[in-house]
Amino acid sequence: MKNYKLKINFLLICVLIFSCASNPWERLNMAQSIAVISVNHSMKLEPYSLDKKGNQVRDAEAGKQQIGLSEMASLGKGFLQKGGLKKGFDAAKDALDDRAKRGQNTMANLKAHSDNIHGLTLQAVSGAGYDSRQWDEVEDWFDLSKMKKKTKKLCGKANADIIMTFEGHIGVVKETKKMKGLGGLINLDIGASTGHADYTLIGRYYLRVADAEGFIGKRTFRIDSGITKQSDKGLPEFTAEDFQVVYNKLSKKVKALLKESKMMG
Repeated sequence: MKNYKLKINFLLICVLIFSCASNPWERLNMAQSIAVISVNHSMKLEPYSLDKKGNQVRDAEAGKQQIGLSEMASLGKGFLQKGGLKKGFDAAKDALDDRAKRGQNTMANLKAHSDNIHGLTLQAVSGAGYDSRQWDEVEDWFDLSKMKKKTKKLCGKANADIIMTFEGHIGVVKETKKMKGLGGLINLDIGASTGHADYTLIGRYYLRVADAEGFIGKRTFRIDSGITKQSDKGLPEFTAEDFQVVYNKLSKKVKALLKESKMMG
């Protein structure tokens, strides 16, 4: 019984020690100024799929295009029309042009979105009550987690208590259509053969923070836009309005984090 009490006391002491241990993020709470020194945004839509547990995971295969039923139908119709081979090739060209146009429009909207991310972080800094410091070399990428004491030099150059980097990408979760029935006895992946799938727009962003003492930590922002589009012609077009939904949700999350830190300080 005595040994049991000693073990309990020891555990309580350990819990007390760890609960009182210094939290590196407290250094952010006490800061007055922040400089956003690096923003790195992917200029392609990262492919995702759902694993067996329904989790969103990176999947290089999910990003591959395939010919869908409607495209195959238009090709077949072209070959059967008068003019035969020429009509068929014209139909194939139209299908390819349609895909290219959707892709070009989506990439233009993605670029406009990525160009706005730096401004988003600056607004979050100012909106949370910190002094925002100007940094003229935002294009350079700094991995703050590996810089150790070198962050002191960067803080001095930025004239800021805190330096931050922001990295991220837009992803598309592809889920092929499945046919289920008979109490689970039928579970056919019909999308694998028809090309029919749901495409959901998501975002993944990573905020890294450091000060003169070194790396403070990283925060991950997972954005689910709630926008899902169906297509059997490969990747559908995502509009500027679609990307604006991601931007708005990301903005709220970043501002909430910084405002909370400022209030705690």
